[in-house]
Amino acid sequence: MTQQVLISAIYTSENVARAVSRSAVDRLILIGDKQGASTEVDQSIEEIRDRFAGIEISTIRESPYDMERIASRVADIIDKFEDADISVNLTPGRKTQSFAQMFAAYSRPSKVDELFYQREEGGRTLVPSLSIDMNENELQALHGVVDGGSTTQNLHSELDVSQPMVYSYVNSLRDSGYMEGDNQNLSATDAGSLVSRLLRTD
Repeated sequence: MTQQVLISAIYTSENVARAVSRSAVDRLILIGDKQGASTEVDQSIEEIRDRFAGIEISTIRESPYDMERIASRVADIIDKFEDADISVNLTPGRKTQSFAQMFAAYSRPSKVDELFYQREEGGRTLVPSLSIDMNENELQALHGVVDGGSTTQNLHSELDVSQPMVYSYVNSLRDSGYMEGDNQNLSATDAGSLVSRLLRTD
């Protein structure tokens, strides 16, 4: 039987409990502040563990403002499931945690079945599933800049493609908001750094 997995940030327990109660969840992954940083989050996690003792529950405890770290850990967890229906609850927790979950889901579009906002009155509002639109060469160019290749000449050497193609990749990445700077001083934006981290396979 296919495992039903729910990923959800947590602050108070109500929104998580509501989502779990209205689903057939086998595995629950909770995203919360670092252990001891928030008494309310610590208590809410214990409440969920007590209330849903029959469900396998694990936690990701990170600073709620480290979106890149949270997104990377969520993506790693998604990758571990070979045969599962994965849902992501964007309702509870801090906005930065919800954004991190959403970016992780967008980086794994074929593995996430549902992103949703749980309405208090019942039912779910589904969030459209998008994918990060970037070809392999553009992704390698982005990795190169993140790793310190700060000029188009550096990228030309690393990617083993023509200089005009490097310019094309760099311009596309700039237009998409993943890269900034002139051709002699390139750097990744915050979005570019996040996408590079999420899509690395090495």
